[in-house]
Amino acid sequence: MSKLTPVFKCCNEMTLISSWPESYPYAAGMPEIVLLTRIFDVAACQYAQPFAQSYKAITGYDLPFTTLADDEIAAIRDACTRFIADTEELKKVAQKEVDKAKKHISDIRSGVIRSDDRYPLKAMLDDAEMRLLNEEKRRDGIHEKLDKKIRVLKAVINVKHDDDLSHIINISLRDFSGNVSTRVNCYKSMFAALQRITSLSNEMRVKIEAGSVILRRSNTEGEFINEQIDKVTFDYYRGDNEALRNCMTLAEYTELRLSKIKEDARIDTVIKLGLNEPVID
Repeated sequence: MSKLTPVFKCCNEMTLISSWPESYPYAAGMPEIVLLTRIFDVAACQYAQPFAQSYKAITGYDLPFTTLADDEIAAIRDACTRFIADTEELKKVAQKEVDKAKKHISDIRSGVIRSDDRYPLKAMLDDAEMRLLNEEKRRDGIHEKLDKKIRVLKAVINVKHDDDLSHIINISLRDFSGNVSTRVNCYKSMFAALQRITSLSNEMRVKIEAGSVILRRSNTEGEFINEQIDKVTFDYYRGDNEALRNCMTLAEYTELRLSKIKEDARIDTVIKLGLNEPVID
């Protein structure tokens, strides 16, 4: 049985991961927003899988994973076909306004629409061409937005059980529903948290100046400190340290151990460098 990440008072990363939204299967007749949400939910679970093994090894917790049953796959395929057709019709509506603006210019030039003293021909053409320009910009904006949605729907219209949809997460969400973009941005925050945990990221790590002989001593100390900070970080995220994450942050826990780590680093450096070469300050 899987053990999901709980909420912790002092660990923002794990608390963020614990808020992974519940996902519900898509069924025939459900609206487009439900389909898009489900698609991104599945994509998010697949995107997170490269972190799953390391995250489990460090924390003992599992990441949610969503699979599609046969009946849901059939419903998704049918819905994608229908929603793509509906979206293509919306694109035609935007194009019709452009066509009307072009016809208006043609009617002016052919004399179907006549100018007069109050509205001279040049002014009529200038206004008509500006209208066409605005309609084309409007059409292009609508088409760009709708084409983005069509790309998502086409990516899953022939989906099978073992298909990888993780790439969908990286699609720009600027033109999507606020609910969808908010949900995906939340997933991306969770991915960042997973990255920090599985890479044992810790702001108290020491910067090492690679290749510097003059800084050999401080670099040697820094390498030792970083190794120990990695151990402290791993210790903080361990599954049996839930009580620790409810009473202090990673920074506080690291700070608590840091003075002893630095003292051990100085001793370790003297031993290492003292045997082979003089210590350079």
